[in-house]
Amino acid sequence: MGEGVEADTIALRLLRYERSQKLCNYLGGGIGGLLVVVGLSGNTLANAPWWMVSVIITVVVFAAVFLGRAYIGFLSSHYALVRYQKAENRDGAQQVPGSGGLGYPRATFMFFKLSTVLLFVAGLLLLVGIWFPPR
Repeated sequence: MGEGVEADTIALRLLRYERSQKLCNYLGGGIGGLLVVVGLSGNTLANAPWWMVSVIITVVVFAAVFLGRAYIGFLSSHYALVRYQKAENRDGAQQVPGSGGLGYPRATFMFFKLSTVLLFVAGLLLLVGIWFPPR
């Protein structure tokens, strides 16, 4: 989230929402890839402590839940702004009103950031679990 979000024009805010939705899709691909690696790893994590795979899966599930919440939030905000623009016959160059539920969804952005951090943590845990020596 850059500076000047509150002063966005309608067109710029719609672009932000579209970009955020794409980033959610890419992050979802990363989560799916991590699950595939864990699922197809076979015995790769067999030497890791018993709790590590459970922690990895738990972190990935939370990342996916937070990402889903973020995606829905960006999608809903985009829809609300398009609906406002059409209903009020507004130009894309006009500033987004801060009232009426059209402000920037800061909570949604935080869910996106949390999901990103959790995916990173899960990847690190996976790498640590892979390098445990045989018992």
